Amino acid sequence: MIGYVPHSNNLNAPGDRRRFGFYAKSKNMQFETASTKNNYNVVYITSSANISAWITYKQKNKNTKLIFEIIDAYMLNKNLSWNFFRGFYRFLQGRESKLYFNYNNIYKKIFSIADAVVCSTQAQKDFILQYNNNVHISLDYFEEDITYKKTDYTTNKPFVLAWEGLSYTVKNILVLKTVLEKFNNVHLKIITNEEIPIVWNFKKKTKKLFKDCKFSYQIIPWEINTFSKEIAEADIAIIPINTSDELHYNKPENKLILFWKIGIPVITSETPAYKKVFNAINYDLTCKGDKDWIDKLNLFIESKIDIKEHMNAVNTYIDTFHSKEKFITDWDDIFESVKDSFVK
Repeated sequence: MIGYVPHSNNLNAPGDRRRFGFYAKSKNMQFETASTKNNYNVVYITSSANISAWITYKQKNKNTKLIFEIIDAYMLNKNLSWNFFRGFYRFLQGRESKLYFNYNNIYKKIFSIADAVVCSTQAQKDFILQYNNNVHISLDYFEEDITYKKTDYTTNKPFVLAWEGLSYTVKNILVLKTVLEKFNNVHLKIITNEEIPIVWNFKKKTKKLFKDCKFSYQIIPWEINTFSKEIAEADIAIIPINTSDELHYNKPENKLILFWKIGIPVITSETPAYKKVFNAINYDLTCKGDKDWIDKLNLFIESKIDIKEHMNAVNTYIDTFHSKEKFITDWDDIFESVKDSFVK
């Protein structure tokens, strides 16, 4: 029996649909939403789980193979205040059975007792290898979420940029406030949730982040059936990152791959994951600062880049490193690594 601890009760969160959920469906794998009251051959738990409860479970059920998945780089954030608040908040919410004053310690513990760990970047893997020698890098698979792909590269007037993501990450757009205010012929589509969760049930309107911004933009509610069309109808997509934020700086290339699979060119901030990917194709569209952003936006606005040639290179990269076959093989390897107790 296989147990899975999801990100959402209905298995509809992106981390469920685009990762284990897609793999299990592709392999006709039978599983149940895991409970610490039940016995399993393999239990696959995500970072949304009550990790302390599953640590206790593993200590009592040594024959169960435990696979732990952590996609964001929480363990690389060394800010003690942030780690205290995160552990305290999760404990108060009942999401953890045990209070960790430094929440990073819970990751070190689960890394050390897990039979396999799944992460999303080389930096994460290097860190986890200090505690566990069975570490796998795996990224999201997006095809089932994409309903529309870009085929027309005729430039819009005004020139249209697209940004997509969860509302708590929208603040990264403000990295480009000064840059975007220099362009009077550019419009930004922000495809996200209309509210940003704060703590408990408190939320604030996403649009409030932009009350002092003097560039053209609109906030478009994220819907699974329409988000890819909204992106495809833009000219390019952008991924600005506050590089002083460890969590965002160390994110994987998932968002870049999503945009590319929709068929749209992308300009990004320079992070380890994005730099690695752009080094493998024909144009480096990563940016270190405002001047890079202005120069690279102008490449597209002034039609100084061969978009067809660029997207051909992108598609070759996607076919090589992010095909469905590659995704399935990577996940086969994860389960193969604990196969002595793996039963379908």
